[in-house]
Amino acid sequence: MAACDARRAPPTRAAVFVVTSDRCPHVLCRLLGLFAQQDRMVERVEAIDTRRTLRVRVQVADIDRQRAAIVAEKMRQLVMVRTVELRSAGDVAELAV
Repeated sequence: MAACDARRAPPTRAAVFVVTSDRCPHVLCRLLGLFAQQDRMVERVEAIDTRRTLRVRVQVADIDRQRAAIVAEKMRQLVMVRTVELRSAGDVAELAV
């Protein structure tokens, strides 16, 4: 069994992270790297580059509320990040980014 297939606690939900950041070339790598550090696969990523900011929506399945809150707090600690909203994927059918 590969390390990535290790047993985890049963998933409780999916989460959607909505991030507004400064327009920065490495922000996507840094945001997605936070999920890799937690051994989580990202289901969907959407990014819109406005002339002043980058709006990113990241959807992750199989993540419990506590783990999602930890990732959201780590996102807030990144210098280029302005805001982070954490939502349940069930609450957000289609989110305009």
